[in-house]
Amino acid sequence: MTFQPLEWLRSYWITPREIRAEIWALGGRHQGEVLKGARLEARASGITVQRSILLKAVIRTTRGGLLGSAR
Repeated sequence: MTFQPLEWLRSYWITPREIRAEIWALGGRHQGEVLKGARLEARASGITVQRSILLKAVIRTTRGGLLGSAR
């Protein structure tokens, strides 16, 4: 097995579709408070690196008002 740096990098790439899906799920779990829910879950202990990256992307997207452009 050879080292493939692009494969490692792709494993941390978050697509706009994944961000939208997580925004929807967070809204359901946190009664519509997506940003507050994302921040709360990002501070939780024991989350994976991938989940942390996804939650940070959600925070950037919702905080910056980019929700409409995430399509």
